[in-house]
Amino acid sequence: MNPLIKSHLDLIDGVLADVAKNLSSLRAEAAEESRERDRIQQDYWVIERQNQALQETYDRLSLIIEENESLKKKNTEAAEHARHLLEMARALQEGCQE
Repeated sequence: MNPLIKSHLDLIDGVLADVAKNLSSLRAEAAEESRERDRIQQDYWVIERQNQALQETYDRLSLIIEENESLKKKNTEAAEHARHLLEMARALQEGCQE
């Protein structure tokens, strides 16, 4: 074979080997980036679900606070009523003892 053609073919073989090596490296890199993208997307979905739960809780917070205030008021009224009943019972007891 002509030495000039042989050297060109050897050069082409070397370049093709480099291209194949680079292509293999790029495929591995693309696969890793795809896995990383999937992981980031999964993390995003988890964070989005948590955000929705927090938003729903926040949206209900004013109703919960109102209900809490109402229950505190009812509890105070019940305690006052119980004190009044106790005072009346003591007065009746004192009245019966006289």
